[in-house]
Amino acid sequence: MVAGSGSSAFKQIGIGPAVLIAYLSCVPFAHAQVQQDIDRCAGKEGATTDSRILSCTALIQSNVYTGKDLAFAFNNRGLAYYQKRDFERAIASLNDAIKTDDKFASAYNNRGLVHMARGNLDLAIADYSEAIRLDPADALSLRNRGAAYSSKRDYGQAIADYTEAIRRDPANTVAYSGRGNAHFERKDYDRAISDYTQVLNVAPENPRLLNRRALAYHFQQQFDRAIADLTEAAKLDPNDSSTFYNRAIAHSAKRDHDRAIADYTSAIKLDPNKLQAYMSRGAALSAKQDYDGAIADYTEAIRRDPKNRNAFFSRAVAYRAKNDLDHAVADYTEAIKLDPRNRNAFYGRGTAYRLKQENDLAIADLTEAIRLDPREASAYAARGNSYSAKRDYDRAIADYGDAVRLDPKDRASFYNRGIAYRAKEDYDRSIADFTAAIALDAGNAAAFLGRANSYSDKRDHGRAIADFDQTIRLDPRDRSAFVGRGFSHYARENYDLAIADYAEAIRLDPKNAAAWYNRAVAYAAKRDYDRAIADFTETIALDPKDPKAWQGRALAVYAKQDYSHAIADYSEVIRLNPNNVSSIRSRGNAYYARKDYDQAIGDYSEVIRLDPKDVRALSNRGRAYLIKRDYRRAIADLTEAIRLDPNDPSVYTARANAYEATGEIDRADVDLAHAKRLGSQPRP
Repeated sequence: MVAGSGSSAFKQIGIGPAVLIAYLSCVPFAHAQVQQDIDRCAGKEGATTDSRILSCTALIQSNVYTGKDLAFAFNNRGLAYYQKRDFERAIASLNDAIKTDDKFASAYNNRGLVHMARGNLDLAIADYSEAIRLDPADALSLRNRGAAYSSKRDYGQAIADYTEAIRRDPANTVAYSGRGNAHFERKDYDRAISDYTQVLNVAPENPRLLNRRALAYHFQQQFDRAIADLTEAAKLDPNDSSTFYNRAIAHSAKRDHDRAIADYTSAIKLDPNKLQAYMSRGAALSAKQDYDGAIADYTEAIRRDPKNRNAFFSRAVAYRAKNDLDHAVADYTEAIKLDPRNRNAFYGRGTAYRLKQENDLAIADLTEAIRLDPREASAYAARGNSYSAKRDYDRAIADYGDAVRLDPKDRASFYNRGIAYRAKEDYDRSIADFTAAIALDAGNAAAFLGRANSYSDKRDHGRAIADFDQTIRLDPRDRSAFVGRGFSHYARENYDLAIADYAEAIRLDPKNAAAWYNRAVAYAAKRDYDRAIADFTETIALDPKDPKAWQGRALAVYAKQDYSHAIADYSEVIRLNPNNVSSIRSRGNAYYARKDYDQAIGDYSEVIRLDPKDVRALSNRGRAYLIKRDYRRAIADLTEAIRLDPNDPSVYTARANAYEATGEIDRADVDLAHAKRLGSQPRP
């Protein structure tokens, strides 16, 4: 009896199952009709599914066949029902096949196919697993089980099955495709591309797989490669609208809007009902400022789907860009009717009303936008604009915090908007607002200070220092200006200038904990640890709950090899923040340096509990175990550290010492050689 394979009944690339058709052996006395039924049941001579079912049924009901032959007839009838998508009868027939021969691996595999088609993935997996148990060399059932796991989104198990199927059958391109899909779903695009490429090297004329690889390239932002694959796919199948659509998206990502529009147009010609192609072409036309063309596309999308809220919203945006505010308001209104929780539609309509100077309507819409998303600053800013137009300055300042301009000539409005923009880390806009405030009042020290801080936040310390200088010139007692300038000097590694500024800030305000702390950090950068310790101590006196000050002092005393005080300070940091991994590890280092290895091991163990992948804690604990001659634990920790970071030569050297201590000289030599290759000088 011979088993063959048929074509896939699934459409997803790479996970289509193969179906097994078993061939009945001929009984010696078979006459012509019986032989014809045998051939049809086996699918020979182009037998239709209906004729296969009839012939298999005739053989089953003949009472001539038993055992494996009868099981094959049930199996083949089940497959024919499966191909007709009569899954209930397919299951019944395959159940009979298994009942007749419970070691018939192919019947389990085929019943798994039916369960999969019905969405019963757990049952499918159980059947594939039984088929694999009965026939461990069966790559097909492994591949099919991989497909079932993929459908369950258990991509790790799917990859394992596909990988084993490939190991058993290296030419199994469907398994490569399936594994590529699983990698793709896990966003492991490199491996997905590798698997797709493996298949395409064997069968390059596969437009669907080229599309899939193109998507992987797209998500890697390798748009040229994506376009190349899609271009090849279009040559192989010029009638697939999705290929042109996907290539258009890649062109859009490159901002090549002309080519994108051409491809969207091709996609629409091939599939005039492809709604998203109209939407996307409209977006590309808008990007080219061809708003009339965009509006036409959005209008067509609305004609085809009158409830498409995104089309109404996008058309409203295009109308607004044309300054056609009445039509914009009408479309925003329609989008809101279709989706009353559409914050962007309320925001858009509100800003359109504002441009129409219908400020009460604008405020109502923007208030609703804020209710729907209270974290979005733009609605506050826009509502502030409407309040500003109404000269309601208090509400404007409260709403903007950044963006309101109550009065174009009111420097306080620019200043307040600048403060809000800086709080949102939108430093360019804050700088623009502070500059406007300065233009209105060149003696405004606060505006110079605000702009200086924004430049500092942008790490443009040259401009920051110039503005801090101006602030100090205008207000020599502004301690925050000295602190800010000190920070910019520190960032440029001008530590003496930084220290001088922090000292002046302290003179102006001896209780300014930030100035003490920053000066301590500057002293530490100069390795002037005694002064750093003194300043950290003052910081702690002013704010004993600031863990940064305790940690800074711990680092400084550790640098002076005063490990006991370092341990005490790190202990206080840990008391304030029990999950501070850095301080726990550092305290372990201090214990280690003090040769208190048990305490060191305790701290390293706590770090590892909090973060099992902390390589430094693992390697340091391993070294502590090594010193304590607990070589097996040392080897275990150092091995895990190497697994997590295989490029640290010192860890190989440490493990070599442990191996040598246990008499494992060969392993020690291997580690020493590895350390040497990585650049370490092994011990003599």
